[in-house]
Amino acid sequence: MESRHGDVHYTHETVPTQFIEANGIRYAYRRFGKPGTIPLLFLEYFNSNMDGWDPDVTNSLAADHEVILFDNAGVGASAGKTPNIVAEMTEPCVAFCRALGLKQIHVVGFSLGGMIAQQLALEHPELVGRLILLGTGPRGGEDMTFAELSPEEQANPVAFLLAAFFSP
Repeated sequence: MESRHGDVHYTHETVPTQFIEANGIRYAYRRFGKPGTIPLLFLEYFNSNMDGWDPDVTNSLAADHEVILFDNAGVGASAGKTPNIVAEMTEPCVAFCRALGLKQIHVVGFSLGGMIAQQLALEHPELVGRLILLGTGPRGGEDMTFAELSPEEQANPVAFLLAAFFSP
């Protein structure tokens, strides 16, 4: 479950955050796992960043794959502005991958991340080899909204997650 970069072994818990710039945006990311494999790029859910992934999941996958966690434009420790629509959230992902020199990726997308993953595969099939979609909606998320969440649900992280990701 550890990865080796140089003489250092990293896990989800120990890998340092790195930064790379693409198209004027500074992206935060963490890269660990099995080098030389097609990387798994993790795209997280709405209102989350790369710290939201479960280390049991990422470390297990890192045993056989390289794992890349990153904050898209305007998210977490990354600079830039978050686009308002899913279709526009793919270009920062592509710019990030190109800056890292990635020729092909497999994408793990959770919820909003899965919508971005679908759009990414549609627009850049040469880059995306496989998709792993977790609890996501259709590509683009048409007609999906969080407007029905009360201010109390939006202010309470547990209530927000329950109301946003689970039906009554």
